[in-house]
Amino acid sequence: MKEYKLALAAELDLNEIEAYIAQDHPAAAEDVIDGIEAACRLIAEHPRVGRHRDEIELGVMSFPVGSYLIYYTAEENQSVGIARIIHSKRDAGPAFHEL
Repeated sequence: MKEYKLALAAELDLNEIEAYIAQDHPAAAEDVIDGIEAACRLIAEHPRVGRHRDEIELGVMSFPVGSYLIYYTAEENQSVGIARIIHSKRDAGPAFHEL
């Protein structure tokens, strides 16, 4: 199984997503995080599965999971770096560069 690496910003995104959803629905928060982690594993196995997002930054790709978009880069050696996990209703350009 191929691996992926979460950037610090992506780790913070996951923590914020879980905390926000868990305020009202703890079980749902766990399901959402499990879904995002499953999508990250899929991306690691198939790095070209996402959509190119060069308008945000050269080489960035995105992959949808539920209400969120996973932003990542895939290197030539097939390593995958998860940069951010952002709600799909947010303006991705400015949100991608926060933190």
